[in-house]
Amino acid sequence: MGTVIVLEGTNDILMGETAANPCTTPNRRVTAAELIEGHRALIRAARARGVTVVGATLPPGNGLESGTPAQTRVALNQWIRTSGEHDAVVDFGFGFDRVLADPLNPEQLRPAYASGDGLHPNDAGYRAMADAVDLDFL
Repeated sequence: MGTVIVLEGTNDILMGETAANPCTTPNRRVTAAELIEGHRALIRAARARGVTVVGATLPPGNGLESGTPAQTRVALNQWIRTSGEHDAVVDFGFGFDRVLADPLNPEQLRPAYASGDGLHPNDAGYRAMADAVDLDFL
């Protein structure tokens, strides 16, 4: 019937690290377990409608490279890569063999793919993400 790529969690992690403001309140920290349960709910809802689910790992970036945010991102990405709960996985995240990571500093975006804010890819980065998806699977 169709396919969805689930790339969710970055804002959930980062909003728990920001000062309260009207756009991010409430802004409590979320755990990897909560994010995983959210992914599971999306997987169940998609499959109930006959939709194939591709899990996408969270890419590296500003605010996700150290401390609790990094631990949460690493745990979520590990689950996405290894749980087998998605029908397929596309790996945008951490490591030398990943799409967006800088090989010299894998917890940051590759400079050629960085928009300048340290978190979001530029057009070339989004193109690299699109190119990483196996269209034969879709």
